[in-house]
Amino acid sequence: MPGKRIPPSERISKEIMGIIQNLDERSSNQKLLGELMQLSMRKLIQELLEKEIQEHIGKDYYEHGDDRAGYRNGYKSAHLKTAERRIRIEKPQVADSPEAFTSSLWQHIRGHTEKLEKIAVEMYARGCSTRDIEELLKDDEGRILLSKSAISQLNQRLWEEYEAFSRTDLSEYEIVYLFCDAVYESLRLYKSRKEGILVIWGILSSEAKILLKYGTWQQRILR
Repeated sequence: MPGKRIPPSERISKEIMGIIQNLDERSSNQKLLGELMQLSMRKLIQELLEKEIQEHIGKDYYEHGDDRAGYRNGYKSAHLKTAERRIRIEKPQVADSPEAFTSSLWQHIRGHTEKLEKIAVEMYARGCSTRDIEELLKDDEGRILLSKSAISQLNQRLWEEYEAFSRTDLSEYEIVYLFCDAVYESLRLYKSRKEGILVIWGILSSEAKILLKYGTWQQRILR
C-alpha cells in the first residue's frame, strides 16, 4: 500500500498536528502535553534512525541510486522505556549491505531517555538547536554518533516544522476571550527546576473552546 512508503516520522508529524487541530473544550492540558511529548519523542527517534540509515547506505529515504551499500528493507517494531511509559518505535532495516548493519544510535538512545525527553518538549516549545541534538548523541567518550552534516540537516527540518507551527494563522477564528494557563508537568526532565508551559486557549463567538498556542515563557506566543 502507498501509505507504507511514508516514513514513520512523517506520519507522526501528521498525528501531532491532528491532536492540536482537533482539541476542544473536553481536552485537558495534562493529556495534551503528555500525548504531544510522547509523539515528539517518537518523531525525534525516528528522524535520528532514518539519518543513521541514510549515512550507512548513502542516500535519503526518497532518493534513488546505487544499492551497493544496501537498501532500506522495511521496519521492525521495538519499544523504548521512558520515565513516563513505553513508546513504540519502528526501527528501519537494511538488506544486502556488505557489512551487517547494527544501529549504534538505538543502543545509545535507550540509555539517555532523560535527555531525549527534554529535547522532545522543546521541539514544539521553543525549537531545538543543533547543539541540543549533538549533546543527546554524544557517547561516553564524547564522540558524536552522527555526522555534523546529518545533524544539521535534521535540525533544519525540525526547525522548519517548529516555525510553521509557531506561525499558525489565527485570523480565521472569531475570538471573544483569551485565557492562559501555566502548566508545570511532572515529566522529571529537570532535577533542579521546573519549566512552565504556557497554554493559550480561545473562546470563540460560537462558544467553542480551542487551543491557540503553547510554549515556554521565553517563546513569542502570538504572531
